[in-house]
Amino acid sequence: MADIVVKNEALDAPHLHDLDIDRKRKSKSPALMDVKRSKLDSHSDDVETSEDIAKQYKKYQNAPKFNLNSEELFCICRRPDHGGELMIGCDGCEEWFHFTCMKMSQSYQSLIDKFYCKFCQWQGKGLTRYNKVCRLPGCMNPIRSEQRSKYCSEECGLKYMTRFLEESESLSKEGIKFALTHCKTREELASLGATFPELPEIADKNVEKLPEEIQLQLRTIEGKMKNIEKNIEYITAQQKYLSLRKDIIKRINESLQESAEKKSSEEAEDESASKKKKKKSKVAKFDLCCFDSSLHDEKSLEFYVSGVEDSEGTVKKTVENVIDIYNKQEEEDVDTSVCLQDRRKCLRHNGWWNLMADELWKRSTELQESLAILENEKQDTVRDYSIQVYEKDS
Repeated sequence: MADIVVKNEALDAPHLHDLDIDRKRKSKSPALMDVKRSKLDSHSDDVETSEDIAKQYKKYQNAPKFNLNSEELFCICRRPDHGGELMIGCDGCEEWFHFTCMKMSQSYQSLIDKFYCKFCQWQGKGLTRYNKVCRLPGCMNPIRSEQRSKYCSEECGLKYMTRFLEESESLSKEGIKFALTHCKTREELASLGATFPELPEIADKNVEKLPEEIQLQLRTIEGKMKNIEKNIEYITAQQKYLSLRKDIIKRINESLQESAEKKSSEEAEDESASKKKKKKSKVAKFDLCCFDSSLHDEKSLEFYVSGVEDSEGTVKKTVENVIDIYNKQEEEDVDTSVCLQDRRKCLRHNGWWNLMADELWKRSTELQESLAILENEKQDTVRDYSIQVYEKDS
């Protein structure tokens, strides 16, 4: 731990006499004083850089160790120890420094565990380390870390808790007495109030023992919650089915692309060898819109659930149906709910899948929030009833 020393200073110290003479020689001009004061203020705001500390260290190393009276000189100010100033020993270079010269508050002297002067910190020998201060406001003593305490002494701990309990508006003497009487360990005291003390009929979920009025309120809330849960289940099924449609669109485009490339290859092979070879034309990439207006039609929950459960059958059946319609439309007009235009040219259904997915997500989020509100309302109803019973019994 850093050594700290304080000595009584002689009033007739030579350096103080020199300071008095120097102070008398200073100009009393207000204008000059203002200029000097502004320079001092601006200098105090400056942070010392590594170059500044390097220059100071070089000056400190070259400074004499003794004055003309053979008195040992200390600190960066290079003054002898005439007492009266708080000094601290550096744990790095073992030199002594004044608190004021190190710009340290004297109120922290008992909190210092390790002290390194600015030069040792600059050289990387270490950093000044402080102990944690006592929790009691106004006390500047270190805590008893060996005992894992937040206070420096038993007296400070009692003073803090007494002051805390006296200033607390939520705690009464009767409440404190009750808590300390019924809690046998610190863990029980810390967990006191963490959970609400439910009534036996509520903890056992025996709703029949509750008053008829409370039962009616709970049944009403639970009825609303069941309706919302059904809607959430329905929307979740729609979301899964919509995700399946994305795979269907991919399969449709891949199948049409494969068929077109196969047809193009066969036509090239059928050309006579005597004819001049033509450059093989590249087949355009298929990227159909595949928007299905029937997705907006109201369907049963079983339709979506069965479609997702038999996903492979649903994909295969839908893909074959759409490809068949696409091939027939070249010969005849076919009435279909599926858009077979190129996706890049179909401005009417631009981004339709993302729009539908966002709409379902938004609706699901709203229902989840409504369900949470009803759940809180249910808890509040039961808790308000419990509080009424407790207040009546007290």
